Amino acid sequence: MIEKLINIKSDDVRKYLSNTFWLMLEKVFRLLINVFVGIWIARSLGPANYGTLNFGIAFATVLFPLVHFGLQGVLVKELYSSMQDKETILGTSFVLKTILGLSVFLSMLIFYHFGLFPTKDQGYIVLLSSLSVVFLSFTVIESWFEAKAENRKVSVYKGIFFIISSGIKVLFIFNEMPVFYFALAYSLEFFLAAIALIISYLGEEGSLFNWRYSGSVLRKLINKSWLLILSSFSAILYLKVDQIMLGNMTSSDDLGYYSAAVKLSEAWYFVPLVLGNALFPAILSAKQESYVKYKRRIQQLSDLFFVLSFFLAFSVTFSAKFWIRVFYGEAYEPSAVILQIHIWAGVFIFLRTVLSKWLIAEDKYWFSLLSQVSGAVSNIVLNYFLIPIYGGIGAAIATIISYSITSFFILALFKETRNMFFIFLRSMFFPVRMFRL
Repeated sequence: MIEKLINIKSDDVRKYLSNTFWLMLEKVFRLLINVFVGIWIARSLGPANYGTLNFGIAFATVLFPLVHFGLQGVLVKELYSSMQDKETILGTSFVLKTILGLSVFLSMLIFYHFGLFPTKDQGYIVLLSSLSVVFLSFTVIESWFEAKAENRKVSVYKGIFFIISSGIKVLFIFNEMPVFYFALAYSLEFFLAAIALIISYLGEEGSLFNWRYSGSVLRKLINKSWLLILSSFSAILYLKVDQIMLGNMTSSDDLGYYSAAVKLSEAWYFVPLVLGNALFPAILSAKQESYVKYKRRIQQLSDLFFVLSFFLAFSVTFSAKFWIRVFYGEAYEPSAVILQIHIWAGVFIFLRTVLSKWLIAEDKYWFSLLSQVSGAVSNIVLNYFLIPIYGGIGAAIATIISYSITSFFILALFKETRNMFFIFLRSMFFPVRMFRL
């Protein structure tokens, strides 16, 4: 399917697909373990405690863009084009992320000390979950491997340490530990992932001490990423604000039902992320060769992502009740309707990945900010009005509408992005185009 749509011919692109295989293998492995352990945790804690746990994790996740600083795609692009300066690029970005991570965690510590969270328990869970941001600085190593399209070792090491972190969660389940321990286990997973990245890099380069800091490189990275940090923050905000608002406007049980549905719905979001990251160098390569080839590859990637997301959403819509009962049990039956609605947001998440890569390749960071902010604002407004009336179902409806705005409809409003609007529109008629052929 992928080979037919992407039209693989060159050895370079086959290398990208090999890299994609290892990324997909790791993500699928993590997905299966996460589904199994996550369901076990949900069954063990019950809807109320599970909702409280997800409130803390959602809050902590919103902090991630403040540490990543919009550098993920920018770093891959910079390392791809300037591999000889990798020590300076990696060192500078690592220093920046380390300072940001420590600052963000210190801020959460201050918030907790002064009781700025709705309840003390929620604040404690947020604090434990936000420990994860301290270890995000090591993700610069992952960008280096992505730029080289060599993720095999990273995938293996991360998989090993992920098994360890999952084993700790299972141990907590067997010992019927309180919800706070699972928040700590969430952060521990990021700590172990950082160790895996360090080991992977040391195996290739031998030392991290060759990294160098450069003020000029820092300014260059900030100039290219400052808009992306705002757009990334807006993106995470409209991904997680529904759970945060549900936690404040409804009961913990309602949030537990919604969180269970969202976990299954979002479990597939790794697919466009992995494919997009792995094939991004191929897109950049096509752009350097010719505009026609570049545009064709964008269209093919869009077609692939739409087909995958549509059939996934269609199948889950008619099987949601079955999967909720099998995975979570009768206690979570209210989650089924939410899942049937929320799963369709994935179509726009898949397309958004294509758009994000195109925006980076075209240096149109301003639109990334504009679209993400519009999505965040629309999601907050829609949730504000729909949650009090429909609860979790209203949050799911708000999610679909806001995702469609930020990833599709807003593209038609600007001349610079209208071409992507029609590319996505063509993808939505992909079955018709294939039938004509």
